[in-house]
Amino acid sequence: PASASLTYDCLAGILNWEKGWSESKKQWCCSWHKVGCPHFMASEAYDCSTGYENWGALWSASQKNWCCAHYVRGCPDQKMHDCTAGIWHWQTLWTFEKKHWCCQNY
Repeated sequence: PASASLTYDCLAGILNWEKGWSESKKQWCCSWHKVGCPHFMASEAYDCSTGYENWGALWSASQKNWCCAHYVRGCPDQKMHDCTAGIWHWQTLWTFEKKHWCCQNY
């Protein structure tokens, strides 16, 4: 695994890890926390990419909990606050709560 002396905040930027993280951060977070791994790993309990576009209807409660804890995907607040819906007019369309949640989590 990557060196333990070099550490990263693996929650910072997690929602855009594929494009926003350096290769060294991806390797370190995947090795040490199983977060931001480039491909589904056989040792993982669930594949958090397959069906993500409709996770609310497709995933079991157990998968939602696991993916939320490990990849910040399928979390209850994400369903309440779809931060991509209405993005082009967020200033006028979004509620204060949605603005706050999306700013805190993305």
